[in-house]
Amino acid sequence: MAELQYNPETKQAVRLENNQWVETPTQFNEKTGQTVAFDGQGWSLVNQPEASVGRTAEFASRGFSDSIMDTLALPGEASNAIGRALGITDTPYGSAQKYMKEGARDIGRFVSSPLNVVTDFGPDTPQSTLERGARGAGRGLADALTMMVPGGAAAKYAKSGSRLSNAGKILKSQPVAQLASGAVGGGVSEATDSQVLGLAASLLTPSIPLLARKAVGKVITPFASQLNKNEQKLAASAQRMGIDLTPGQTSGSPSLRTAESSFTQMPFTSAKQIGKYDQQTSAFNRHVLSKAGIDADTASPEVLKKAFKDIGKEFDELAMHTRIELTPQLENDITGMVKNLARYVDDGPAKILNSYAEDLVQLHRKLAGNPALSGQEYQRLSSRIRAHARRTTKDADLKEGLLKLARRLDDELEKASPDLKDAWGNVRNRYRNLLIIDEAAGAGTGASRARADIPFAGLRQAVKKSDRAGYGRSRGDLGESADVGDFLSSAIPADSGTGRRNLMNYLLTGGGGAGVGGIMSGGDPITVIAGLLGTLATPKILQRIMDTKGVQTWFKNQAIQPTKQELTLELLLKLAGAQALGDQTEGTR
Repeated sequence: MAELQYNPETKQAVRLENNQWVETPTQFNEKTGQTVAFDGQGWSLVNQPEASVGRTAEFASRGFSDSIMDTLALPGEASNAIGRALGITDTPYGSAQKYMKEGARDIGRFVSSPLNVVTDFGPDTPQSTLERGARGAGRGLADALTMMVPGGAAAKYAKSGSRLSNAGKILKSQPVAQLASGAVGGGVSEATDSQVLGLAASLLTPSIPLLARKAVGKVITPFASQLNKNEQKLAASAQRMGIDLTPGQTSGSPSLRTAESSFTQMPFTSAKQIGKYDQQTSAFNRHVLSKAGIDADTASPEVLKKAFKDIGKEFDELAMHTRIELTPQLENDITGMVKNLARYVDDGPAKILNSYAEDLVQLHRKLAGNPALSGQEYQRLSSRIRAHARRTTKDADLKEGLLKLARRLDDELEKASPDLKDAWGNVRNRYRNLLIIDEAAGAGTGASRARADIPFAGLRQAVKKSDRAGYGRSRGDLGESADVGDFLSSAIPADSGTGRRNLMNYLLTGGGGAGVGGIMSGGDPITVIAGLLGTLATPKILQRIMDTKGVQTWFKNQAIQPTKQELTLELLLKLAGAQALGDQTEGTR
């Protein structure tokens, strides 16, 4: 058998015959991806250069360049088509593309000519599956670009909101997925010589990583957050306040919240689960009460009474070290303010406000010769007014007028001693918060009052009433607390006890052959009791597993969030379009 070689100059196989190299017929076996030639006796493999990184990169570059040239040659092909239709020219179809591609390759050969001197590139056509795949990958990458670049231009320069602009935005979206799919689809299409497989590979390329990421993400973060941005912020605020949220509350997962709510209905799990929610409420109470300087986790009447008493002592202590300069201007300011307030209330409340203004006039006369006691006297008058305001529950206008008058007097006390300004500001602020808490505590349900909890809805109403203008912006010390209370009110399931009663009735009446009813109806006691214990023990076992530190951390973690790049119909249509574009022009390459 004669030795076969490949002549890169003539691009033909040759065999040694009578000490001379003669050309011999060659064939390309598509199934094996190999070139064979007739050696005089039979068909044998041609000794071809081994595949190299350089050849693979070259064919990838050629595929990319050919696709770009095909696109740039479209205006020339259109001109040729018009000429042929009019009988002006007989230029064959594809000539413009042919000339542009050959020109691009000539430029490439010239640029790489120094390298070609020392390197035998070998056959000028792909000789292996890898090389054909590389050329197809380059082609597919360019095909994707030919759709994305015009789309980007349309999105940028077309009139915003127009059909052209909207179409451009669709074409340029998800560029990484488009380029990767184009390269993979083109490579598979040429390597297998199958347009169907190429299209399938193109469509699967963005699907596989997306599905893999979702699968891995689900393992790492089984319950990704379903809370919106504001709910996430409130959940984080609750954690900072010392409120330990459950995994269902942290993630907003309906399935987790349902499971946690179900635990409150089971005989052996209810106490522990309800205890978690009670601890959250206690932590909420403690945080809110701290805004008034109270160290407690319940807002019981005793706690609030002591708070008013203690804060009153602070006012008195500061007043002892405060002096007020008695001026006619101050008296006129106070009486003028009272007259203005009296315009908006009925005759009875107006008389009350005017009586306090008269008390101020009398106080000025009393202290005219002894101004050293003015701070204490002012504080006593201010305390009487605040106490009256607290007792006023039915007349909101009168209550607001009294509080404004008390604040005006406190302003004078604060300005009178600059060195005590911060101390006055602190105690006044805590007193305002205490008034809000006191009102909120009295606005709850019977159950919340019995437990001495600060009701979520009651706090929201009291905060809103104290500052209607700033309520929507969560202004004030208790604004954020009221927002967190709203979050908890939706995150802590209501428990009417119906579920536990239904389950107990089911067991006691022999539902499903369980319980006392099952034994009374003739069932085997051991079997019935075993079934009953199994029914009751299963939720407890699951609860113990879910409450372990490791599982709690796993359920709560938000390390992996759902990807924003979804597999959309628009993306699949774009990939299919780019693949079809490449397949249609493959014959000209």
